[in-house]
Amino acid sequence: SESDEVLGSLIIKMPLADLDNAVEKSSAKFYLLALATTLLLIAALIMFTSKNIKNPLNDLIKASIAVANGNKNTRLEIKPNQLDDMRMVSQAFNDMLDNLQSATEELQNWSQQLEYKVQKKSEELGAAQNELIHIERIASLGKLSSSVAHEINNPLSGILVYTKLIHKQLSNPEMDK
Repeated sequence: SESDEVLGSLIIKMPLADLDNAVEKSSAKFYLLALATTLLLIAALIMFTSKNIKNPLNDLIKASIAVANGNKNTRLEIKPNQLDDMRMVSQAFNDMLDNLQSATEELQNWSQQLEYKVQKKSEELGAAQNELIHIERIASLGKLSSSVAHEINNPLSGILVYTKLIHKQLSNPEMDK
């Protein structure tokens, strides 16, 4: 400040070239070390990502493709060292496939029951149709019998009338003369 008193100055002459060289060398070493550390971290991150995220996702994709192609027995392996999120996704996928398989089995059971009921009803309809055919045959036979009886009845009626007439003539004594 302005109130301070200056007692003197000190001038030091010292060569700084060696110090500057040392600082440049240590800076270069620091940059190389930082680059090497960064590369190691990137490699570790790539390996971690590949092992814990990419491979499980590829397994999930392969399983999804297998299920889409009709292989419903495909299941994802749940490894103990998996990330919690990947374990949850794998478990959910396996649960979904289990539910899908049980629903498919239930639909197949219903389909079999429906086929059995349709077959049973078809047999009942066939029996009813056979009975109707039999009834129609009996009705046709009845009509035929009626027609035959009518055809036989007409000449018999004539014969009966003539027979009665002859009987009356024979029974009547006045007619004998």
